[in-house]
Amino acid sequence: MSQITIFLLYAMAAAGFVTSRLPRFASRGKPLAIAAFAFSLAGVIVHAELLYLDITAGDQFNLTLEGAVSLIGIELGLIAFVA
Repeated sequence: MSQITIFLLYAMAAAGFVTSRLPRFASRGKPLAIAAFAFSLAGVIVHAELLYLDITAGDQFNLTLEGAVSLIGIELGLIAFVA
């Protein structure tokens, strides 16, 4: 899995949440919201797994600038998942 996969999962979740709120797709709102929820959950799980592997590389806690930015990204993903 790569960072592109995480981005695509988050993007599909966002698209699903947005389209589930549009009046044009009102009849399919609930299935779209459920699919968006599933994409969001998958994105958070994959992101957490890759972040854990990146931070715990080696025998010690290794937090770099990239890891700090990724932590902020996963926080935003969790907020979107809960909201």
